[in-house]
Amino acid sequence: TMKLSKKVVQRRLDLMAAEGIQFKTGVNIGKDVTAQEVKDDSDAMLLCMGATWPRDLPIEGRSLEGIHFAMEFLQTWQQKQHGDAIDHLPLSAKGLDVLVIGGGDTGCDCIGTSLRQGANSITTFE
Repeated sequence: TMKLSKKVVQRRLDLMAAEGIQFKTGVNIGKDVTAQEVKDDSDAMLLCMGATWPRDLPIEGRSLEGIHFAMEFLQTWQQKQHGDAIDHLPLSAKGLDVLVIGGGDTGCDCIGTSLRQGANSITTFE
C-alpha cells in the first residue's frame, strides 16, 4: 500500500502499548459495549472506522470480467506484504491498463499496488 510498512506500524503500536495505551479492535459500540461505558472507562479515546462493504455502481457493463472491488484486489497483496506465504496473486495488475474509480486511502492503495505490480497504465476517477 501507500502507507507505512507493517514493521514500522507494529513498532509504533508496541511503543504506544508500552506507554499504557490500550487498543481494542473489532468492538461494536452499542452492541459489545455502550458508549457510556467507553466514556466512563477512558481518559481519552480515538475512534477509527472504515468502510468494510464496497459500494457497487449500477452501470452498464458492471458485470463484465476484470471489474473488481478494491478489497478483493488488495487483500492477497496485503497478505503477501505482511509476509504470509502467497505463491500466486489471484488478481494482479501486471501488464494491464487499470482504472480506479473512487478515492481516499483505498483508492490510493489501489493505485500504489497497481504501480508495484507493474500495470501498463493507471487512470483514476474520484
